[in-house]
Amino acid sequence: MIWVASIFLSFLFFSSGLVYSKPISRTSSNYLYSQENKRYESAEEIVAERRKRRRRRAPKQNKISEQKNIEKKISSPNAKSSKKTKRKRRRRRRGKPEPVKHSEKKEYQDETKIKTIEGVKPFEDRWRILYKENLVDPYNQNILKGDRPVLGDDIFFTARFDSISRFEFFGTVPTPAGVSAADPIAEEFFGGNRKNAYIQDFRFTFELFKANTSFRPRDWEIRLTPAINLFHINAAENGILSRDVRKGTVRTTNDYALEEASVEYHLLDLNRFYDFVSFKGGIQKFNSDFRGIIFEDTNLGGRLLGTLNNNIYQFNILYFEMLEKDTNSLLNTFNDRHQEVFIANIFAQDFGIKGYTAQLSFHYNNDGPSIEYDKNLFLARPDAIGDAAEHEVDAKYIGFAGEGHWGRLNVSHFFYYAFGNDSLNNIAGREVDIEAFAVGLELSIDDDWVRYRFSWLHGSGDGDPEDNKAEGFDAILPNPNFVGGRNTYWIAQAIPLAGTGVQMVNQDSVFPSLRSSKVQGQANFVNPGINIFNIGMDLNLTPKIRSTLNLSKLSFSKTDALELVLNQANIAKDIGFDLSLGTEWRPWLNNNVIVDVGTNVLFPGEGFKDILTEGNLYSVTSRLIFTY
Repeated sequence: MIWVASIFLSFLFFSSGLVYSKPISRTSSNYLYSQENKRYESAEEIVAERRKRRRRRAPKQNKISEQKNIEKKISSPNAKSSKKTKRKRRRRRRGKPEPVKHSEKKEYQDETKIKTIEGVKPFEDRWRILYKENLVDPYNQNILKGDRPVLGDDIFFTARFDSISRFEFFGTVPTPAGVSAADPIAEEFFGGNRKNAYIQDFRFTFELFKANTSFRPRDWEIRLTPAINLFHINAAENGILSRDVRKGTVRTTNDYALEEASVEYHLLDLNRFYDFVSFKGGIQKFNSDFRGIIFEDTNLGGRLLGTLNNNIYQFNILYFEMLEKDTNSLLNTFNDRHQEVFIANIFAQDFGIKGYTAQLSFHYNNDGPSIEYDKNLFLARPDAIGDAAEHEVDAKYIGFAGEGHWGRLNVSHFFYYAFGNDSLNNIAGREVDIEAFAVGLELSIDDDWVRYRFSWLHGSGDGDPEDNKAEGFDAILPNPNFVGGRNTYWIAQAIPLAGTGVQMVNQDSVFPSLRSSKVQGQANFVNPGINIFNIGMDLNLTPKIRSTLNLSKLSFSKTDALELVLNQANIAKDIGFDLSLGTEWRPWLNNNVIVDVGTNVLFPGEGFKDILTEGNLYSVTSRLIFTY
């Protein structure tokens, strides 16, 4: 009975395939558990099974070579695919494109092959896609605007043309009659005070640079700006436009210069945010602060510039070997000015408050001793006043300034302290130590289309012009956009100090420095100083028209220097009121064409009447700016 049962069980085991020739261990390295067959199998069996499945899935190779296949597709793009290609497409997983071999890519990059395909037109690069070009069109894609490269993939070229036409009608300036009056029987000390002027500037700017500026700074840049100036002026008296009275009352000049010629090179990147350090050398333009209080000029020098901490900080280190400027056109010449200027500044964005930028700066001005007569035969250096001897001005400036907004309140401010020495000041007649300062504040608030402004500026004055301290503040080469800027009479006009060879205040300056010229004269720190309180409004009347209204109250800080120069006692501090209105019209809603018209009036105060004249002074000016 036992023998029969054992035979029956053996038959069942053999028929079900569960009997093995030797025992299997689950931990054996030669056997793996097959999820598909639900049993242990040897590694060799599993590998063989996988190879069989892979061979069944792999497509059969085409009998036609890849080159013939590509040529067949090009010659008959609409031909039906072969059965094998169809089988490939059926077995390809959904969402995965058919792989393209490297040889096929190279064939399709061949322009001659692509041109043979019907209805296909190749693009040379991505810059031309969907854009039509026109060299005379400044609005759409244009190679002259740097919209696409001129060499390779990253070398661009830009060209810009600027025409600035300035007209001054019926301007009045206090003018002494001189030794030879223009009109007979002219007995008054002050002669005719009217003048008309027309100034035309043409500038052509060319830039060639290598960069991908959407992502990182330029690798290098070459910049050239030739300039042409035409100047016509008609004055009321002889001896005003030239020291030679035979030149008459009309002067027409023309001048041309290479106003900018610089090369900028990217030295290095500091981090992954593309903070960088670059060097720029040559004749270049530079403004040292927010509002042009101390220095703004185009001159010969070297500049190290860059950014730090993800562009939160920007810095400049600059040295200028100053060039002499033409007297009438104010364009650069190639003559040495014997003046050195060194500037270092750093800007910090979001300094304490979001939207507010702070600046620390250091300026150094070394104006060496020299003798210079301008093109109109007037003595420019040294000043034709007091002890007119050659002297050296060695002045340093430390400043803190800021620009931005504190919430709704827009703010702009500056403070500068000047120190150094003047080897022989003309007015003091001795060597003096410079100790002067200037401070300014502008607050404004926007209400819809109107901005209301209040600003104040103070430049220290010299209370004792004959001691060894020079306490009147003066800048290097200012171009102030503050307390009304060029719209005001005080800043827009050069007001002469009668009976001397100097200006009480120079054109495009705010400090009454008593120097012969802003561009050719030397800084003078023995001066009366200035106080200005200004209120104004900026009116955005329409998207095309913007107006600016300013009213300023002006006074001298101290009048001792004026009393010494004019040999006149008890000069009052009151200069008067300055009222101005300016309107800007942009007919095409852009900056390609701008028409700027302004008028200003100076109502003299007691101090101005003591020095010059009692009559109101005014001017009407206009500018037409065309940019391509």
